[in-house]
Amino acid sequence: MENGYSEKLIKSYLELADDTLEGAYSNYNESRFRVATSLAYYAMFYCANGAIVNAGAKPPKTHRSVISEFSRYYVKTGKLDSKFSKYLSKAMDSRQVSSYNILADISKKDTLILLGNAKEFIRIVKKAIILK
Repeated sequence: MENGYSEKLIKSYLELADDTLEGAYSNYNESRFRVATSLAYYAMFYCANGAIVNAGAKPPKTHRSVISEFSRYYVKTGKLDSKFSKYLSKAMDSRQVSSYNILADISKKDTLILLGNAKEFIRIVKKAIILK
């Protein structure tokens, strides 16, 4: 990918991650835990895609591939702690439940933990991929 294009794409992913996380917190504050859970995952998903592009790769086509590629470029290389790959994977699982299991109880406590993980994930990943 062309460097200027890549840089613009990375910045767009990171901005979208921030906006989506803000939306997750807004929904949490309105007791919409199911929506907040989904948005918290997507905030991390967008940030992870930005990190993958920053590593020189194309954005993966599947959610599982995003987790795999994020781990490949950042966890397995030692750039980031393995907990961040776990945060992303757990968030995806939570999103699956919140989106597809309409009888599932999405608790305030679990949602708040997920939001905290998403906030930390985005903050640390952004530090790891500072654009030059």
